[in-house]
Amino acid sequence: MKKINKHFYLNKEAIEKLEIIKQEKRLKTNNEVIEYLINIYEKKNDNSDIEKVFLKKLSFIDKQSQIILWQSSLLLNFFKVEPMEQASFLYDYIKEAKKDIEKENRIKQLEFLSRS
Repeated sequence: MKKINKHFYLNKEAIEKLEIIKQEKRLKTNNEVIEYLINIYEKKNDNSDIEKVFLKKLSFIDKQSQIILWQSSLLLNFFKVEPMEQASFLYDYIKEAKKDIEKENRIKQLEFLSRS
């Protein structure tokens, strides 16, 4: 690695903080302190990227749950279900829908296997 001499001046508080970091992390040279701080900065940026991805997925999940709530309220309103029976109605409706989907998937699998 090529040595580059960069001069910069720090105020007294910054120098004291750097000395504290140097002592706590048992670093020997100022170069090691600067590399340590650069690593912290890079990790912080990596975490922010992860945070952005997580927030994006969280917003997607939130949208999906809103759609599900909207669909279930439409179903309940369409069939004019009593408020006390809404949970059991939705459970039964979803159970039947699942059976229909499984049946359609089996038919598609059989069609695919018969073509092979």
